[in-house]
Amino acid sequence: MLKTNPLKLGIFVTIACALFIYALLRVGDGFDLFGNTITAYVDFKDVKGLRAGNNVRYAGIGVGEVKGITIENDTTLRVELELEAEVRMFLRKNAAVDIATDGLVGNMIVSMQPGSGQADFIVPGYVLKSQPKVEITGMLEELARTNENVAAITSN
Repeated sequence: MLKTNPLKLGIFVTIACALFIYALLRVGDGFDLFGNTITAYVDFKDVKGLRAGNNVRYAGIGVGEVKGITIENDTTLRVELELEAEVRMFLRKNAAVDIATDGLVGNMIVSMQPGSGQADFIVPGYVLKSQPKVEITGMLEELARTNENVAAITSN
Protein backbone atom coordinates (compact mmCIF):
# COMPACT_ATOMS: atom_id res chain seq x y z
CA MET A 1 0.00 0.00 0.00
CA LEU A 2 1.21 3.53 -0.86
CA LYS A 3 2.03 5.92 1.94
CA THR A 4 1.40 9.61 1.33
CA ASN A 5 3.46 12.38 2.81
CA PRO A 6 1.05 14.74 4.66
CA LEU A 7 3.41 17.71 4.22
CA LYS A 8 3.54 17.36 0.43
CA LEU A 9 -0.22 16.87 0.29
CA GLY A 10 -0.79 19.99 2.41
CA ILE A 11 1.47 22.14 0.22
CA PHE A 12 -0.22 20.85 -2.94
CA VAL A 13 -3.73 21.56 -1.60
CA THR A 14 -2.72 25.05 -0.40
CA ILE A 15 -1.21 26.01 -3.77
CA ALA A 16 -4.21 24.59 -5.66
CA CYS A 17 -6.65 26.57 -3.47
CA ALA A 18 -4.66 29.79 -3.89
CA LEU A 19 -4.58 29.41 -7.68
CA PHE A 20 -8.30 28.63 -7.78
CA ILE A 21 -9.18 31.73 -5.70
CA TYR A 22 -6.91 33.91 -7.84
CA ALA A 23 -8.53 32.60 -11.03
CA LEU A 24 -12.03 33.31 -9.69
CA LEU A 25 -11.12 36.86 -8.72
CA ARG A 26 -9.33 37.50 -12.00
CA VAL A 27 -12.24 36.25 -14.12
CA GLY A 28 -14.71 38.26 -12.05
CA ASP A 29 -12.69 41.50 -12.45
CA GLY A 30 -12.61 41.87 -8.70
CA PHE A 31 -8.86 41.78 -8.25
CA ASP A 32 -5.77 42.83 -10.12
CA LEU A 33 -2.75 41.33 -8.39
CA PHE A 34 -0.12 42.53 -10.83
CA GLY A 35 -1.21 46.19 -11.06
CA ASN A 36 -2.16 46.52 -14.72
CA THR A 37 -3.86 49.84 -13.95
CA ILE A 38 -2.93 53.45 -13.32
CA THR A 39 -4.72 55.97 -11.16
CA ALA A 40 -5.70 59.41 -12.40
CA TYR A 41 -7.99 62.06 -10.96
CA VAL A 42 -10.53 64.56 -12.29
CA ASP A 43 -11.94 67.57 -10.44
CA PHE A 44 -15.62 68.44 -10.95
CA LYS A 45 -18.00 71.01 -9.47
CA ASP A 46 -20.91 68.54 -9.67
CA VAL A 47 -20.70 64.76 -10.12
CA LYS A 48 -24.37 64.46 -11.22
CA GLY A 49 -25.01 61.13 -9.47
CA LEU A 50 -21.72 59.48 -10.41
CA ARG A 51 -20.73 56.66 -8.03
CA ALA A 52 -17.79 54.39 -7.39
CA GLY A 53 -17.91 51.47 -9.81
CA ASN A 54 -19.25 53.48 -12.75
CA ASN A 55 -17.45 53.07 -16.08
CA VAL A 56 -14.83 55.31 -17.66
CA ARG A 57 -14.84 55.54 -21.45
CA TYR A 58 -12.29 57.04 -23.81
CA ALA A 59 -13.81 57.87 -27.20
CA GLY A 60 -16.58 55.37 -26.44
CA ILE A 61 -14.31 52.49 -25.40
CA GLY A 62 -14.35 51.21 -21.82
CA VAL A 63 -10.94 51.93 -20.27
CA GLY A 64 -11.53 51.76 -16.53
CA GLU A 65 -13.82 52.56 -13.64
CA VAL A 66 -14.48 55.15 -10.98
CA LYS A 67 -12.76 54.04 -7.75
CA GLY A 68 -13.96 56.78 -5.44
CA ILE A 69 -15.20 60.34 -5.00
CA THR A 70 -13.92 62.73 -2.34
CA ILE A 71 -14.84 66.29 -1.40
CA GLU A 72 -11.77 68.50 -1.76
CA ASN A 73 -13.40 71.81 -0.77
CA ASP A 74 -16.74 73.60 -1.04
CA THR A 75 -16.54 73.81 -4.85
CA THR A 76 -14.46 70.80 -5.88
CA LEU A 77 -15.19 67.08 -5.93
CA ARG A 78 -12.27 64.83 -6.87
CA VAL A 79 -13.05 61.64 -8.77
CA GLU A 80 -10.48 58.85 -8.64
CA LEU A 81 -10.21 56.88 -11.87
CA GLU A 82 -8.59 53.47 -12.23
CA LEU A 83 -7.53 53.17 -15.86
CA GLU A 84 -6.09 50.23 -17.77
CA ALA A 85 -2.33 50.63 -18.19
CA GLU A 86 -2.50 49.81 -21.90
CA VAL A 87 -4.44 53.00 -22.69
CA ARG A 88 -1.85 55.24 -21.05
CA MET A 89 -0.06 55.65 -24.38
CA PHE A 90 -3.23 57.28 -25.80
CA LEU A 91 -4.33 59.45 -22.88
CA ARG A 92 -2.89 62.93 -23.00
CA LYS A 93 -3.01 65.68 -20.41
CA ASN A 94 -5.31 67.81 -22.60
CA ALA A 95 -8.08 65.17 -22.82
CA ALA A 96 -11.61 66.55 -22.44
CA VAL A 97 -13.29 64.85 -19.47
CA ASP A 98 -16.95 65.17 -18.49
CA ILE A 99 -19.79 63.19 -16.96
CA ALA A 100 -22.41 61.72 -19.29
CA THR A 101 -25.38 59.40 -19.09
CA ASP A 102 -25.09 55.86 -20.34
CA GLY A 103 -28.24 55.02 -22.27
CA LEU A 104 -31.83 55.70 -21.26
CA VAL A 105 -31.57 54.16 -17.80
CA GLY A 106 -29.50 57.07 -16.50
CA ASN A 107 -26.31 55.36 -15.33
CA MET A 108 -23.57 57.94 -15.20
CA ILE A 109 -20.14 57.45 -16.79
CA VAL A 110 -16.95 59.47 -17.04
CA SER A 111 -16.47 60.28 -20.70
CA MET A 112 -13.02 61.18 -22.04
CA GLN A 113 -12.34 62.56 -25.51
CA PRO A 114 -8.97 63.25 -27.15
CA GLY A 115 -7.82 66.83 -26.76
CA SER A 116 -6.83 69.05 -29.65
CA GLY A 117 -3.18 69.60 -30.41
CA GLN A 118 -0.21 67.91 -28.80
CA ALA A 119 0.29 67.35 -25.09
CA ASP A 120 2.27 65.03 -22.85
CA PHE A 121 0.91 61.63 -21.88
CA ILE A 122 -0.66 61.36 -18.45
CA VAL A 123 1.36 59.93 -15.57
CA PRO A 124 -0.04 58.02 -12.60
CA GLY A 125 -1.62 60.42 -10.11
CA TYR A 126 -2.20 63.20 -12.68
CA VAL A 127 -5.25 65.43 -12.14
CA LEU A 128 -7.13 65.95 -15.42
CA LYS A 129 -9.20 69.06 -16.07
CA SER A 130 -12.94 68.60 -16.46
CA GLN A 131 -14.81 70.27 -19.28
CA PRO A 132 -18.51 70.11 -18.44
CA LYS A 133 -21.09 70.20 -21.17
CA VAL A 134 -23.71 72.91 -21.35
CA GLU A 135 -26.64 71.95 -19.15
CA ILE A 136 -30.08 71.71 -20.76
CA THR A 137 -31.72 73.31 -17.71
CA GLY A 138 -29.46 76.35 -18.06
CA MET A 139 -30.36 76.70 -21.72
CA LEU A 140 -34.08 76.43 -20.95
CA GLU A 141 -33.84 79.10 -18.25
CA GLU A 142 -32.03 81.43 -20.64
CA LEU A 143 -34.64 80.75 -23.34
CA ALA A 144 -37.43 81.57 -20.87
CA ARG A 145 -35.76 84.91 -20.00
CA THR A 146 -35.33 85.69 -23.69
CA ASN A 147 -39.00 84.93 -24.34
CA GLU A 148 -40.03 87.26 -21.51
CA ASN A 149 -37.84 90.01 -22.95
CA VAL A 150 -39.28 89.52 -26.45
CA ALA A 151 -42.82 89.61 -25.05
CA ALA A 152 -42.05 92.84 -23.16
CA ILE A 153 -40.55 94.45 -26.28
CA THR A 154 -43.46 93.49 -28.52
CA SER A 155 -46.04 94.71 -26.01
CA ASN A 156 -44.32 98.11 -25.87
